[in-house]
Amino acid sequence: MMINFKTWMSYHGEQRREMLKAIAFGDEDIDILEEIDPSLRVENVEGIANWPEIQTLWISNNRRTRTHSALSIETAEQFLAKLEDKIEKKLNISDDSFDKPIQYSGWNQGLTLLSNTVGGGPDYLLFEDFNVSHGLIRRFMVQPNQNNFQSYSESIMHLINHNPIIVDNAEFVRTSITFEVYDENIGITPFTFSSSMGWDNVKQSIGRIMNNNDIGSGRFMYIRENIVRIFVNIISPSRGAGLLEAQEEFDLYYDNFVITKCYTNIACFYWCIRKIKKTKTQNTTLRKVVFDTAPSNFDMPISMVKTAFERLDVNVILLCNQKPKTELIRNTIKYQTYEDIRYKYMISFECYYYPSSDGVWRIFSDNIPVIRSHDECGYVMIDNKKYFLMIYENNHYDIVKTINMPRVCDKCGSNSHDSNLARIDETTRSECLTKIREEIGDVIVRNNIGKTKIIIFDAETVPINGYHHPYMVSYQVCDLETQELIFKDTISSYDCFDKFLDVVFQYTGTKYLIGYNSSSFDNYFVMRSMLKYNFKLSSENVILYHNKILRMNIKGIVTWDLYQFTKSSLRDACVSYNIGDYKDEVDHDKISSIFQTHKFTTAAYNDKEFLKMKVKEYCEKDVEVTKKLFFVIYKDLVKITNINPLSKSTLSSLAYTQMQKYWKSNDIKIEKIPIEYNEIFTSIPGGRTQVFKKGVYHGNFVLLDVNALYPYTCIENTFPISAVISGMPTNADHVYLALCKVDQTKLRYKMLGEKDENGRLNWNKNIVTQWIWKEQLEVLKKYGCPVEIIKAIHWEKSAKIFGIMEYYKKVRNESADNIVRGKLS
Repeated sequence: MMINFKTWMSYHGEQRREMLKAIAFGDEDIDILEEIDPSLRVENVEGIANWPEIQTLWISNNRRTRTHSALSIETAEQFLAKLEDKIEKKLNISDDSFDKPIQYSGWNQGLTLLSNTVGGGPDYLLFEDFNVSHGLIRRFMVQPNQNNFQSYSESIMHLINHNPIIVDNAEFVRTSITFEVYDENIGITPFTFSSSMGWDNVKQSIGRIMNNNDIGSGRFMYIRENIVRIFVNIISPSRGAGLLEAQEEFDLYYDNFVITKCYTNIACFYWCIRKIKKTKTQNTTLRKVVFDTAPSNFDMPISMVKTAFERLDVNVILLCNQKPKTELIRNTIKYQTYEDIRYKYMISFECYYYPSSDGVWRIFSDNIPVIRSHDECGYVMIDNKKYFLMIYENNHYDIVKTINMPRVCDKCGSNSHDSNLARIDETTRSECLTKIREEIGDVIVRNNIGKTKIIIFDAETVPINGYHHPYMVSYQVCDLETQELIFKDTISSYDCFDKFLDVVFQYTGTKYLIGYNSSSFDNYFVMRSMLKYNFKLSSENVILYHNKILRMNIKGIVTWDLYQFTKSSLRDACVSYNIGDYKDEVDHDKISSIFQTHKFTTAAYNDKEFLKMKVKEYCEKDVEVTKKLFFVIYKDLVKITNINPLSKSTLSSLAYTQMQKYWKSNDIKIEKIPIEYNEIFTSIPGGRTQVFKKGVYHGNFVLLDVNALYPYTCIENTFPISAVISGMPTNADHVYLALCKVDQTKLRYKMLGEKDENGRLNWNKNIVTQWIWKEQLEVLKKYGCPVEIIKAIHWEKSAKIFGIMEYYKKVRNESADNIVRGKLS
């Protein structure tokens, strides 16, 4: 059967699917002529048995791990091997033919698969994801047949240097390359390079990542060692305006709130107007209405949209690409109960055009408009007028179909929950109450979260065949607010954790399982017993980090490790906090020997030596001491941070949350440094340890150890908070970093150290090249060190972002147990 491209184009639906199945699996002897476009598209992927495997595992979900790589490649190879053999017979491809991947042209939607390279290039597969939500974007996935770093390196470098989809359009489109890396603790993490930083810079940065001989930054090494796949995103040519500079990243902030129509017509502004007005008037005619002198293209500058809407006689709200802001509107009412608390709140949408003086669309909770839709064009009624919704981003105008309003709690103002969730979920309610404790008073807080149970527990284990098996668990159930003991017990059996959880589930409300170093030990036994209840464990309810189960939140049971807030042994923590009681000691090796003697049967529990060791009392003592320590630390943390520490899994996450609150209250917004500047971090030396004069000393000598330099630096200095700007600043007050070549020969003790190939610091080099801050540069010049500035970056805004640490210092200085203050006074 002979088919040419014209014949193929005449096929539709089932005809195409049957043809592809026949080609792919050899059911029929079908020749493929050279005229057939190698970009054959599949309109219904379910028509081919193996295709859903490729798409489901690697494209649609976009979150699969390395373990699926072999299956994906094997599936693709089975399909391509049969198809490619038939293509090559007709195309007569030679080994020295020009090397380009099979590809296609156009910006249409509907594809699922491309193919692998043809000719003498690297062997890799090229997929395209047609499940992305915006027609403006084409997403490709590069998957080498060999799942190793070298194959990824050759594949991506070949793609960006030879593939005509990228090479031929580099000047006209925006391209980003995303490296996905897999970490067993946190799953898949993306690292993205955007052509907004310059296409040549993108290729240079990727080259540094892919050069395995170049040590590079720690982040680059992390990408190289853990890469599992690469995505290439191509954003279509600019449409609509073209007078505003593109955003540094194409982050569609409104994705979670605004559902767009996603038209990609080259005259997108007029296309939207025609759709809204349901008119067939030509774009050129509409353009003449707007402009007194019609331009040669269909660009619509933002500065002209108000005039355009007026002259075209259409009411439109043109949204910006920004997350809507929410704000509680406080009142002076003294609420008596938590249920009575109900504040009004406001949702603000920044707009390029809105019929108000400041261009902000404000929606109040007592009058949230209904977003209606007419022919997939969303609109709202304002002052009895119909206002249609449009949005503008990256030189593209689009129609808004509907808006999902952000979730807001009308009690505390949180965007992570609403009052309905706080009403039915006690953990959420506790977090909500903690945020508004100062406003409503402790009485209301106690009346609403007094039902929260604290269950302090500790387990004893014995090694069996190299694995720890629990044989005893002690616990105490207490009320969080009153600290009242509700119940306590010790369970001695090999299924003690199963029985323990049976008890825990008998209590209503939220139960916090408090252990000491439980994230590294006891929580594994809790998890194992949880699995017997067929509970679903995932990243949504379990936090894993470095093989530690930091937190589980399942069916009202939340684990919390007190050790994560002390970082010391239980005995040392008790001493530091003046608990007045300490952890006992017991010979665990002897206990293990007793169990081995009894062949790990229950007879070990009645062994005279075992009873004499008072293991049960030892375990109960650990629980008692942990309980006392918990209530002291819990009270202090609530007082210092005004945040419920049980809502966080580590002290660092609690401190970071408090710092975020400080930023918000002081209107500080932190801008992240783009990944292309990661080389800066290779210049961060860390602590300095140095012998200034080598040799053998007899008699007295001095050892200097300066403590708390990092906190001092954080408290005393300002840090950049705005976007990165390339080059040296013109304003002397601006913060900057400069890559400098420094000659510090004049300095007896060198100011700058440099890492060698093993990562060790050398503080004795005269000539050093590294990134240094403005203050360092000024000191070097002060002491006459020649400095050559190679390149620099600066920030227009800076602030003391660690101001909250001043409060920590104040609390510490006022503490009665501050040894340093006592000596100074």
